[in-house]
Parts: sequence; C-alpha cells; structure tokens
Amino acid sequence: MLSIGALVAACSSEEEMNQSATQGKGLVRLALNVGTDFQTRAITESDYTDLANYTVQILKEGRVVDGCEWAGDEIPQDLIELSNGTYTVLAFTGEDYKGVGATTEGMYVEGKKSVDVDGTIQEVKTVEVNCTPQCARVTVNFDEKMKDYFNDYYVVFTGTKALASGNYTWAKGNNAPVYMAVNGTEKLTATIHLVDKEGKVADSLEATKEVVAGKAWKLSITPKVEEVTGGSIGITIDINGETNDYPIDIEIPSDWL
Repeated sequence: MLSIGALVAACSSEEEMNQSATQGKGLVRLALNVGTDFQTRAITESDYTDLANYTVQILKEGRVVDGCEWAGDEIPQDLIELSNGTYTVLAFTGEDYKGVGATTEGMYVEGKKSVDVDGTIQEVKTVEVNCTPQCARVTVNFDEKMKDYFNDYYVVFTGTKALASGNYTWAKGNNAPVYMAVNGTEKLTATIHLVDKEGKVADSLEATKEVVAGKAWKLSITPKVEEVTGGSIGITIDINGETNDYPIDIEIPSDWL
C-alpha cells in the first residue's frame, strides 16, 4: 500500500479564507491512501499506486460540487474551502472496469469518505480516503498431473451480481488472474468440468465460497489416486482466501480410470 498525502483545495484568496467562519464556510484537507492488496504481474500494479492516475471529486447530494473535480496532476495543492454542509469525497481509477463481471485487463479501484463542514469550529478538517479494489482476484492452478488423467478440464464461474446470468470460463491453458467485480461480500460458485482420455464427461463438481472485494481466491486442483478405493481418482480443491485455507475433496468414480 502506497500512502500519499495530498492537500487539495478550491481557489480562494487568503482574505476570503480568513472570513470563512463568518460566511458559513469551512476548510478541508484531503489525504488519499491508494493502492491494492493484490500482488500480481498480470497487470501493472504501479498504475494503481500512482495518484496521478486517479480522479478526485467532492460531491454534495450526489452531484459534483462546481470546481471540485480533478484528474491526476491537476489536483491542486492547497486547502479546499466549502460551504457548511455534508459532502462525500470520492477518488477512483480504472473506471472502464467498474462493474465488469470478469476481466483480465484491469480493475476498478475506489475510495470514498463523508465529511461534515462547519466553519464555526474554525479548524481544518482532514479527510482520509482509502482507495481499494472493488473486485476479487481469482486464480485457478491445475496441477501438471491433470493431463495424465483428463483430456480436458476447465472451471466455470457464476453467481456474482456483476456476472448476473452470465459466467466466466477458466480454460486449462489460462494463467492470468481474473478480476471479478464484487459489491462487498458475495457468493461465487466454481463449477469444475472434466473430460477423461476417452472423451467421457463427468457430472459437474461445484465449490462455492463467499468472496470479498480486495481479497484473493485461489483454487488449486490436483488429481488424487485413492489406493484404498481400488485406484479411483479424485480431485483435491484447495481454496485460499488470503490466509484462510478452505479445502474441499471431491472424488470421481473408479470407472474414470
């Protein structure tokens, strides 16, 4: 996480600022913490830790306050003078990916914070905005042994609001993480499809987990021969959501061999 402190402000003279309290206005100082919790080479992470790539807005009742929208290097380095009232400070980047069900191209990062301005207090308010990914990063790792037992294998993801009635298919040759739009915490279902060496298709195998925006979910899928069951083959699925392991074992009948 890269922490960047920024003093952002409207255009007001020093004399006007001194009169703020008597005119029903107050001063605000803005600090942005921008970055991602993800560590990945699939996209350029520095793009999301560089304040120059962000747009900053101050909104009142859902509308951008006149003169209070800045992009990248245009963000001024002074205080903001605002009329008394309640505002929302919004900072974001990657807007092309906002609400996109699944993509390997980038992510939407956002942060927002409410602030009450009261010029009678005669103090500068500091508003700290933490910008975080509005998506979950999902990866699938097929063990090399999969090709010894199966002709084809892939995972179909469904269930999030952004995916709606659609889906995202992770083919056996995929290697780039997929970023899935998530609103807070949502359930994501992974349906594993397997085709054996003779072209026989197995019943679908499902694993469902609650995914959280800004967190990572990794499925490691490995064939497992069970000696005690006469050599039947199974699939071991290890779901890793950050530091918490969520293992699921699914066995396939012996006639798959």
